[in-house]
Amino acid sequence: HIYDAFVYEGACYIIVERCDNTITSMFRPDFDGAYWIKALSRCVLQALHFIHLRGLAHCDVHMRNVFFKFIADEILPNEHTALTFKLGDFGLARQVGDLSHEGTFLNFIRPPEAIDPIEYGPLDHRADIYQAGLLFLQFLLGREIMFTQEEILNGRPRQLALQLPAPYGAAIEKMLRRHVISRSQSALDCWHDLNVSTKI
Repeated sequence: HIYDAFVYEGACYIIVERCDNTITSMFRPDFDGAYWIKALSRCVLQALHFIHLRGLAHCDVHMRNVFFKFIADEILPNEHTALTFKLGDFGLARQVGDLSHEGTFLNFIRPPEAIDPIEYGPLDHRADIYQAGLLFLQFLLGREIMFTQEEILNGRPRQLALQLPAPYGAAIEKMLRRHVISRSQSALDCWHDLNVSTKI
């Protein structure tokens, strides 16, 4: 929720709700990403769908930019034991037509088309799809992985996704395809693939 937005001394400030922490803080020895992947993917893909409909790309979807917040349980409204996930940090967000191969993306989540557009295709909202695939992969593995650009170009994230247990591997693998034309084309496509494969 946005409470206020203003410019002060040449900088733009946006005052938003406070979340409890980033999802990386959930990683503990007994963490089971499969338990939370339904809620996480629903929230992240819904956020991406919303911004893509407005002609924007987030460009910075990763583990430290997705937050969780305890909210009131729908069954026990006085108990704040349910979780919701929020996509934050829109500092790199751009109009799709203004995306650049240079300087827009962090190296460890740079989609293949931002490294080699001639080989992998145009740079557009589907870069967020790739980054969301990286996010879901790491969440299910229960650890952060800093992929090198060489690993990204060699398809290492997709190879790891193929090793995920059913039913997640197929849907996430499709999000992590290097060639844009072969990748999931929208956040709704990703949700459909996860929904069909997991009966969410």
